[in-house]
Amino acid sequence: MDLPCWLTKKQLYVAQQLINQGFHYCGNADGYCEPNFSIPIIDGWELSFPPGECFLDASCNKALFTKNLEGKEFNFQAELKATRRLIRTASKEYDCTGINHYQMALF
Repeated sequence: MDLPCWLTKKQLYVAQQLINQGFHYCGNADGYCEPNFSIPIIDGWELSFPPGECFLDASCNKALFTKNLEGKEFNFQAELKATRRLIRTASKEYDCTGINHYQMALF
């Protein structure tokens, strides 16, 4: 799956973690209905529930990732808390793993 090229490496890492947890990349968020509210998380990530839908949306720099919650027994607060924790953990993991660091030569 091709993820948006405009996301940073860190944002792409978080996006991949979301996909691993059942989210799907939907494209540019401009083509979808505006949520009633959104909850800022970290590094530009926001969570929202589209009005009248059983989806949890995660977006960053207009890239929309969604998780279908329909047909499942779920608790909105628990899903929100788990996804918020996933985004924060993935962001901190990226910072701690050295993925974005480069070894420089001394000579």
